[in-house]
Formats: sequence, C-alpha cells, structure tokens
Amino acid sequence: MTRRPAWLLAAAACATGLAVLAGFWWHGEAERERANALPLVVLATDTTLRKGNAATYPAVFEAKLPRGVEARALAERGGWVQVLLTGGAVGWVPAASLVASHGG
Repeated sequence: MTRRPAWLLAAAACATGLAVLAGFWWHGEAERERANALPLVVLATDTTLRKGNAATYPAVFEAKLPRGVEARALAERGGWVQVLLTGGAVGWVPAASLVASHGG
C-alpha cells in the first residue's frame, strides 16, 4: 500500500472547496440577473403588501410600505401587481399605487 503525500490530499480538498464556492457564486449571479431582468416599479403611495391579489387577503407586514419603495414586478392580475422587494419578500399591491421606473 502506497501513502499519498499530505499536500496532495490538501490540494484536492482545496480544489473541491473552490469548485463548490464557484458553483455558489455562479448560482447567485444567475439569480441576480434574473431578478434584474424584471421591471422595476416604485410605490407612489403608502401601501399594504398583501398575500394575495385583493384587499381581503391578509397583509404580509403589519406596517404599510412607504411611498418610494422600489420593487420588481413579477405578475399582474385583476388590477393588482405581485412584487418582489429587495429583501426577498413577495406580495401583492394595487396597480394604481405603482409607477414604472425607467432606471434599473
């Protein structure tokens, strides 16, 4: 039985670790590109973020989102727009409470 030098095992472990980190980085970049491809919208009024596309759905947060918050539009249905906030929260707001942004 031959013994491999310790440096060879350490190099293999480092290479594996670097490959895993590169995979995580690539996945993160792909997610950022996907999110940045979505239309950017801005809240024109203080608005409650809802769990569904009607005022009868519960709020995602107790407090209203303040005017000026930027989000990415995911979907639109029945006068409501599903948005993705910067922090990752997803919910619905009335389309009338949004203005489209030309930046981003």
